[in-house]
Amino acid sequence: MLGSFNLNKMDMIYLTDEMCDYLDEKYSTLKEVTLRRRIYSRFNILRQIINSNFDGKDEIETSIIKYIKDYKKFILKNENFPMRDKIALISLLIGKNFFKLAWKIYETIKY
Repeated sequence: MLGSFNLNKMDMIYLTDEMCDYLDEKYSTLKEVTLRRRIYSRFNILRQIINSNFDGKDEIETSIIKYIKDYKKFILKNENFPMRDKIALISLLIGKNFFKLAWKIYETIKY
């Protein structure tokens, strides 16, 4: 839905990172799991913000896309990432508009 994003939804990323930082410090063996969670939260927010008319979204989108792209090898090689997220990454590498279109198609066929 166009316009449904608000800045408070960014708390998902901040809280996820806070939780993951704590777990990384306490349980270093979970770093791969926490990284997956960090990426999931960014995909979630990106899917919401990319379809909104939120003012100032370009800077947030750019930051989230950079984060996801920084871990593209990790995402593609990790068997614990669902195919949906691997396809989302590939579509994002093609371009933001392609990602938006691919997600719209996914939403219409997933049910």
